[in-house]
Amino acid sequence: MAHKPHIVQSVGAAIRTVLPKGANPEVVIRSSLPHADKYDPSYRWLLVPEIATDLFAVCGHLCRIGGVVGFFEPSPYARHGDDCLFVFDRAFRDRIDDIVWHWRGGQRGGRPDHPYHNSTREPSLTPPPAVQELWQELLGAWDAPVNCGHYVHQEEGNPPGWWKAALALVTISDLVSVRLFRDPLKRFDGQAMGELLKSLYQFEDRALPDAGAEPVAVADLAAIQGIDGATANTPTATRAAPRGPASLTFLADSSVVCVMPKIRVAAVGATIRNVTRNLALLPGRGELRCFWDMTDAEPDSEDRETLDILLIPAPFVLNATDFQPHTVPNGATTPNDLRWDKPNWESFHLAQNWIGGHDKQEGFIRGCVDLLTAARAETRAVNAVILPEYALTYALFDRLCSRMKDAAPDLEFVVAGASDNCEGQAANTLLTRVWQKRNPLMHITNSRRKHHRWRLDRRQVESYGLGTVLNPMVSHWWETTPIGQRELYFHRFRKDSAFAALICEELARSDVCHDVLRAVGPNLVFALLMDSAQIPGRWSAQYAASLADDPGCAVLSFTSYGLVERANRLRKDGSHSVALWKDDTGNLVQIAMASGEGPRGVLLSLWSQHVVDQTITGKRSNVRAWRYSSHFPVILSRKA
Repeated sequence: MAHKPHIVQSVGAAIRTVLPKGANPEVVIRSSLPHADKYDPSYRWLLVPEIATDLFAVCGHLCRIGGVVGFFEPSPYARHGDDCLFVFDRAFRDRIDDIVWHWRGGQRGGRPDHPYHNSTREPSLTPPPAVQELWQELLGAWDAPVNCGHYVHQEEGNPPGWWKAALALVTISDLVSVRLFRDPLKRFDGQAMGELLKSLYQFEDRALPDAGAEPVAVADLAAIQGIDGATANTPTATRAAPRGPASLTFLADSSVVCVMPKIRVAAVGATIRNVTRNLALLPGRGELRCFWDMTDAEPDSEDRETLDILLIPAPFVLNATDFQPHTVPNGATTPNDLRWDKPNWESFHLAQNWIGGHDKQEGFIRGCVDLLTAARAETRAVNAVILPEYALTYALFDRLCSRMKDAAPDLEFVVAGASDNCEGQAANTLLTRVWQKRNPLMHITNSRRKHHRWRLDRRQVESYGLGTVLNPMVSHWWETTPIGQRELYFHRFRKDSAFAALICEELARSDVCHDVLRAVGPNLVFALLMDSAQIPGRWSAQYAASLADDPGCAVLSFTSYGLVERANRLRKDGSHSVALWKDDTGNLVQIAMASGEGPRGVLLSLWSQHVVDQTITGKRSNVRAWRYSSHFPVILSRKA
């Protein structure tokens, strides 16, 4: 049998994959190279991309699929050696700083002893010629293999020139995009990238789409349209707000690669994530669709006050009958013949009996608002409220948010788990509402589905005392919930801070969101659970520690009290911890449920610390890390 040829993608093919229509708009190409199409079939890629995020996307993609970062020696004093290693020596780093300065304008960064350090200049509307020179290195390797193995096994053992050029262009485009969405966008006025970013994110200047548009972000219509007399408690009439982009790029194919803002830089590792401090390179949108929420274009500084969060671990009680075997239209449980295809596989769903009916829902809202009122006596402002996985429905979430905002005008955001979304589609759902500081009537509500289904094994069924409803003869009971397109939202809530929220299994399963979380590096991650007590030996502590180490997120895992209480009925001296705090300093804090009966909560107080992250190319980033301050039980008085 003939040997099958080894097919390897070339550098040029990889560039065309990311930029299928060219590196720049046709009008830009025609004005600079009016007759190029007549003599060069690849004329659309001859000019370096003018949009820094497009340049970052294509060069980052090359570095990732080519394994380039593994051959980069971080020390500026190292020399080119064997094994295809390459370095950025002191002179080359100065050259990068000069290129960035000429393109970005403003103050020149780099080493403090440079003669032009802190000198200022106007920005360039187009990339400086030196950027085109580096791009030419990639064009010169157009037909060369992209995979690193081709070069490692060559006799001379020298790194190809396009490796250094590609990584340099990644660094340059990242530094040009300094503090993206942390400093005002007006800093990019007059630049092509500035106009792109404004068109993508300043949605207050963009008309709402028709009511039939895809409802991903839901905004308060009364506030947007300026209805007279509208208050935060005005019944919500919603329409789909403009959908945020999946990527900050212009011409890069977002099904191949996406680019998002970045906050924390991992202190460990040697990947493309460790090279950048402003931009995050993400997989294509089909794998995980990401959103960057810009509800408030210029939020408050972290130094203004602490971040005080009311944790309401509802449901406080879970009965065995809240767990129900999944039924089919004929009323039977899952058909027996399914066991032949999937042995020991049955499905269940949760009946939200704790909020069943109007009276229970009103009582639930009243209890939460009373807890919020009680918490306000312990702080200058309650900034956020969090409820665990599957605690609410969307309709109840909507009413609860309005009532809580009336009771606490300083409330900034609410995060909660629910059983459906804003369209009434049943699914294990994560809901977030973020209010605009300057206009409290303006808010964005986002909903997304859980990425993985909950599986209860026989041991868990026994631990929670559920064997009377979920037959222990079946070794695995799976949650009934659709998944569909996986999504992840990043919400900016302070000048230099953003949070992301996860649902239960997403904290434990590294696919698909962990790579994205590590690339973006949000300051805070909230993991909403329906789980047992949150103690250091539990799985949640293990996976929270992973994100705290890389990229440095502070992680709060938070469960409802219902399963904690059920498990404690079956054992002695069980923990009542409903939340666990873990950060990059190694600090681990258990947060216990307030003792007593009825609605109870915990007021968690966090403070922000200045920290300095550093890339493996030596670039430093001044960022914020949130630290645990205290927690205090919130209990309703007898009068409440």
